[in-house]
Amino acid sequence: MSIFTDQMGHQVEVPDQLQRIISLVPSQTELLYDLGLGERVVGITKFCIHPESWFKTKHRMGGTKKVDMGKVRALKPDLIIGNKEENAKKDIEELAKEFPVWMSDVRDLPSALDMIQRIGALTGTQEKAENLRSGIDAAFAGLRKHEEPRTVAYLIWREPFMAAGQGTFVNDMLERCGLMNVFDEGDARYPEFSVQDLAEADPEIVLLSSEPYPFTEKHIAEINMILPSAPVQLVDGEFFSWYGSRLEHAPAYFERLFPVWAGDREVPGYFCHALPMSRISLSITLFLTLAIVQAQRVGLVLSGGGAVGMTHIGVMQALEENDIPIDYITGSSMGALVGALYVSGWSPWEIDSLFRTEQFR
Repeated sequence: MSIFTDQMGHQVEVPDQLQRIISLVPSQTELLYDLGLGERVVGITKFCIHPESWFKTKHRMGGTKKVDMGKVRALKPDLIIGNKEENAKKDIEELAKEFPVWMSDVRDLPSALDMIQRIGALTGTQEKAENLRSGIDAAFAGLRKHEEPRTVAYLIWREPFMAAGQGTFVNDMLERCGLMNVFDEGDARYPEFSVQDLAEADPEIVLLSSEPYPFTEKHIAEINMILPSAPVQLVDGEFFSWYGSRLEHAPAYFERLFPVWAGDREVPGYFCHALPMSRISLSITLFLTLAIVQAQRVGLVLSGGGAVGMTHIGVMQALEENDIPIDYITGSSMGALVGALYVSGWSPWEIDSLFRTEQFR
């Protein structure tokens, strides 16, 4: 038997030849695969999707936050590897009463490299772990930061909106890319925020992560409505938040995103993934910046040969009463109408429905 100290400072006694390892963290499962542990890993979680061959064949122990204790006991592991943030404390405490549990605590690149080295020693794969560590080190050493520091919001959840904040691994990756996190303040690692909070934070770039919330193209238009001038981009959350062997490829992925952040592309990511090119989406892409600024500056207005006050109720009636023919609602006046509707409480989808009515076709 040998004793190892995990990243939380706990001493863990394990057999010299580990044969039945359970991994409760997706990024560390992938690491164990790349360290060549093969059949010695007997159990993973339902979120351990890499490598695909393991996902299809290994026993699944439930989720990262809700471990199936019965399945764990049935496998009789000689080592369980978890993580302070990703696993539920009560699950880990219960498992530790019966099995050796080694815990990582990763918040930045140095602690990730330390974790890789420690797991290499723990599993008898020191040489492979050191080679991997050196490769990751070299990859990040070659990462050129974005030339002009820009502010960013990295969204991880919706309803309520949540972002990666201070002290998170994601935040460290953003900083290494030369980005300044607008939510890197306060005590919350993953702060909740409102639409108004996001507008006031006014990030120059918004990144929508593919995990844990599966943001898709339909959410880009929603953020465009709040921040019309900011590029909104779907990103692969695995490269920003997985702290195992995938890190070796993360810098190359980050650099592929730089042109959009710099505005070098003719069509920014937030427009090429926006709504279908209906009349409303065309008005959004061409005139929404003007519209929101206009509407917020003078109140809820629409522009069509003059400023006319309006509410979110009875739009068609309000237009008629103020002698503004539907034919006038084009160009910047349509943009102003969109902005007025939005700041008065209409959702992007309600606005889209309005402009799909017969009167606007």
